[in-house]
Amino acid sequence: MKEYVGGLKKINKELTEEEVIDILINSDKKHFPLKSFSNVLYAPLRINDDLIDYKGFYVTKLVLRESLGFNDKKKPGDFDVIIIPFSELNIYFDRTVASEVKVVRPTRRKPTKNANSLGVTQLLGLIEDGFPFVSLIHITMPEALKEHEMQTLKFANRVLDMDNPKNNIGLLDDTRDVLFDWLGMYSAAKQMQRLLKFDIPKYAGMYCTELSFFDNGSYVLSDIYGEYNHFNHGYFNPKVKLETINNIKQHFKENPSSYQTLLIPPINY
Repeated sequence: MKEYVGGLKKINKELTEEEVIDILINSDKKHFPLKSFSNVLYAPLRINDDLIDYKGFYVTKLVLRESLGFNDKKKPGDFDVIIIPFSELNIYFDRTVASEVKVVRPTRRKPTKNANSLGVTQLLGLIEDGFPFVSLIHITMPEALKEHEMQTLKFANRVLDMDNPKNNIGLLDDTRDVLFDWLGMYSAAKQMQRLLKFDIPKYAGMYCTELSFFDNGSYVLSDIYGEYNHFNHGYFNPKVKLETINNIKQHFKENPSSYQTLLIPPINY
């Protein structure tokens, strides 16, 4: 019987962009809420009193420009995800995050397939609109590879013994073959490479990840690591506008039911 990395086989699944956004918002909320947005929620702030003070986030999606007081025809036409941090005493409208989400669907025949739109114009629009933090997220949803297309990796049958190195003698002589479906990770890295060709300001967050589903009904958001890590983090937008912050505050007050509340789980030291 064939063995797969992680013990599960990937399957094909069709989702709309809104369904993908719902997964990004709700994935792993009991342990690490809004992980896909952490590069502009957590990373810009030091572990100080303000961050520790965070109790959670108010989140809304697909908000039309007009709803936030933008009476123009500029891009983006709507704001895919808006996130507002809050504590027991404060709602941090001045730290609101606005994110543009793009879905990429690479196939076995076209593994380098790109998104219909890279979203760079929309990202630059978020900056000019004056949101405190902005990010661009690319989610790649690959077609599952056939077994003969997968990469075969060698896995040791014994666990590496860090305490007694002598017990590791012959470790690599006792291995088994495990199949790795590489398309999603490859596509996510390819998207980051494409984005890096644009003159995107350093303070804008960029995040590319794979969303894949498995034969047991579960799914995973797999990050790309290594040389791209330091391109992920965003910082305070120097073009932030007080008018935009006030419009966010007004929208929140007038439309509370459109915001979902996500609480940060307690930290056990």
